[in-house]
Amino acid sequence: MSSLIVSNDLYLMMLEFAVENLFVPWTTEFDKVVLKKTTVMFRMLDEEWTPLSPNRQDCRPYQGSNCENEKFYGGRSVVFCVSADFFEKDASGVVVQLHVKKDVSEYFEMNSRQDVGYASVPVDDLLNGISRQIRERNELAEYLSDFYKRQIISRSTKGTYTLRSEDLQDTVATISLYIRISCLGRSVVTEIASIEGPCGLFRVHGELDEEDPYLTRKLTGRVAEGECWDDLPPIPRGRLVCRCEELVAKDVMDLSDDRFGYVVNDDTINGAPTPIRREPPRDLQDDYERGARCSCD
Repeated sequence: MSSLIVSNDLYLMMLEFAVENLFVPWTTEFDKVVLKKTTVMFRMLDEEWTPLSPNRQDCRPYQGSNCENEKFYGGRSVVFCVSADFFEKDASGVVVQLHVKKDVSEYFEMNSRQDVGYASVPVDDLLNGISRQIRERNELAEYLSDFYKRQIISRSTKGTYTLRSEDLQDTVATISLYIRISCLGRSVVTEIASIEGPCGLFRVHGELDEEDPYLTRKLTGRVAEGECWDDLPPIPRGRLVCRCEELVAKDVMDLSDDRFGYVVNDDTINGAPTPIRREPPRDLQDDYERGARCSCD
């Protein structure tokens, strides 16, 4: 089982960043015919930039564009952590920083990189909205169900921003963005894999039943190919069979056969060695006779 789990004093956060349109006007006749690869880099509460390149609507590889208005058809998301005391006070001065650049082929006798501009999008309102809802949940924790406590808290914004040059002067280039910040909670299960034997496909999702908040189901080949996992009917609790005692008994027997199996005695009968059965230690016999206590009880 592979999962993304953080300490109790940390929150998992997700920043979703999508570009709807980038407008960079032509300045020369050369710009109308030369393909340039556009890259938008962004960051928040971090020193490293995350790059984002446009996607083509026909799903072909992006090789560049010579359009003034460039569509991106998508975005990227970044998961990071913040301390629990991050939400104890209102956020101030937190921004999402942008850097837009265009690259041309190195075979042209010109500068291969063109800095289009920079921008800063304030997100204090988004973080403060998440902070207020977290405090409300903590105050009403005893009255809320576990299902509601697990719900993701999100805030989003959308707008068009003017890019600035390195000397902080406004340019004619603009960018249209969609930004969403989400608080995912304390831990997130990312993958469940089989350690031994053939790998199987499993689906994990939340349930409304507070006694069994999560359900793990192994998918058959037909269901996995159809990808209609959300339409699977729930399994009645009466059909769930516990195999804990069976599996523990099998493990004890396997251990007994491996470590305390048949050995050959030096004594011979009719010229053949005599096999002697070694019994497992008394503690293993007692465990097998009593049976392990089922963890489902």
